[in-house]
Amino acid sequence: MNPIAPDVPECLPCGACCFGLIVRVDPDDEERFTVDELRTMTKLDDTGVRQLLQAPDGRCLALDVSQGRFFCTIYERRPGVCVKFDRGSKGCGEARKARAPGTLPG
Repeated sequence: MNPIAPDVPECLPCGACCFGLIVRVDPDDEERFTVDELRTMTKLDDTGVRQLLQAPDGRCLALDVSQGRFFCTIYERRPGVCVKFDRGSKGCGEARKARAPGTLPG
């Protein structure tokens, strides 16, 4: 396990990884979603791959922004790609560069 650099913010006050990224929902991920969640929170792309929808501000539709914190409303059932996304990873750094941590939508 790689140590996390001290300048990498905690996830809840950051939320950068939940903005502007296409989140693929694989078939085994779908099994953890309710039928209503699949209908309201996902779509099929042009190639038939299911993905989580994004809100108009570019955040993942499953992300709740409340009191300056970023909470995943499906955290326990989130897609595998989200599970594998590590704080302090290269992808984390890229997301933080693209969107300043803690920046609220708008």
